Amino acid sequence: MKNTFIRFLLATLAITIFSCSPEDGEDGTNGIDGIDGTNGADGTSNGLGIIAFSADVTNEEAASIIAENAGKNTHTIIVTNTTNLTTLDVSSISNLVILNVFNNEKLQSISLSNLESIIESATINSNPVLENINFENLKTSLGNFSISNNNMLNTINLNNIIDAQRISISNNMALENIDLPLLSKVGLLTISNQENLTNLTFPNLMEISSFSFSNNDMIEEFSLPESITTDPENLGSFSINGNQALKTIVLTNISNAGRISIGSNPNLTSLILDDLVSANSSIRITSNILLNTVSFASLQNTLSIDISRNEALASINFDALQQVNSTISIIDNAALQALSFPLLTLVGDEFRGRITMRDNDLLNTISFPNLETLGQISSSSIDIRANTLESIDLNKLAVVTDFRLFSTTTLTTANLSSIQDFDSISLSRLASTEIDGLITRLVNITPLLTGKRISLRGTASSQAITDIETLRTNGNTISIRD
Repeated sequence: MKNTFIRFLLATLAITIFSCSPEDGEDGTNGIDGIDGTNGADGTSNGLGIIAFSADVTNEEAASIIAENAGKNTHTIIVTNTTNLTTLDVSSISNLVILNVFNNEKLQSISLSNLESIIESATINSNPVLENINFENLKTSLGNFSISNNNMLNTINLNNIIDAQRISISNNMALENIDLPLLSKVGLLTISNQENLTNLTFPNLMEISSFSFSNNDMIEEFSLPESITTDPENLGSFSINGNQALKTIVLTNISNAGRISIGSNPNLTSLILDDLVSANSSIRITSNILLNTVSFASLQNTLSIDISRNEALASINFDALQQVNSTISIIDNAALQALSFPLLTLVGDEFRGRITMRDNDLLNTISFPNLETLGQISSSSIDIRANTLESIDLNKLAVVTDFRLFSTTTLTTANLSSIQDFDSISLSRLASTEIDGLITRLVNITPLLTGKRISLRGTASSQAITDIETLRTNGNTISIRD
């Protein structure tokens, strides 16, 4: 809101200054009424507020218009749908509110070499033969700075930009290099659909709120400087998706984030975010077919976790995780053998809590040794389908609405020693000792269980069969089969 007010105020002042200039006198000569000028004031002009070019304006005509009409009152430049203009050179302007350059058939070069700040927005879009953009002295952009759909663009000079609210560079097919050597702070940085981009650098970036890096086919590494921090008052999303050649992601020193999405990067092999402590939205790691290691060694809390369709993923590290405020979903990771959340105590909020794990073909061990709360008031569920599962530890979990566990192999260890309140439990392929232990636990709960649904698969001892009849007598529905 503050930035919006400042932009509006500055734009208004620019127009007001121009519209409130002293009334023009008669054209003077020899400095009598003017100073050999044409305006009768001082022989100079502070410029028009808005300068616009379109249609068949030529380079010479544009240069003349700029020379006569650009000045300190000029706040907006619009160049659109020109058919003859090849060069736009505005060296007399140091500050602008708005710059729009789009759909110019023959435009090859844009130079605002003395421009230092853009207050509202700069949009350079859909100029089919544009090759060069020069903003060599631009230091600040308070709004949206967008360069997109310029198929021949090969050079962008933003060598002195320090502070930007939003930078978006996308769909410029010939662009191979993006260098932002002095950029220190940016709100949102978007680099997308740059099919020939091989180099992206911002070595002095100190603060960022959000970034999106997607569908860049050639670049092999995405990294942020080690000195970088995030703005705790404005945590956005970190998104890295669909980058065909990307092998390495380096995000050291990122301790806080909003949403994290890493997906469909077919050559990515390792994802290490060991400095991340908190993510206040979701973490999604999906469809990275060569990814074998995921580590969030310092992460303590997040909203939700979705790790799915990573065919080579063998290792996941959430050793410090204590709280997930909604759901955990681990699905279709064919190489994953073990999952452990050693410090996790809470999954869910007052509305729901859910854990889903399925189609992880080699998963044999699941451990939540300190999980105490799954959902806080309303429904909660655990749905685990793992054909090779042998061991599960939910030692401290007391309450769950719906618990379903399916495995085609015999589950030799099922630590459910604290379970006492639920609507339904369905467990398949339990070892006899585990069935006996569970039934003994359930029949001795006080107050007595009633109205519960229990489905088990395995062989029960004679004592367990007796206890099952007691549970049925108390009003529970129980089925057991070999």
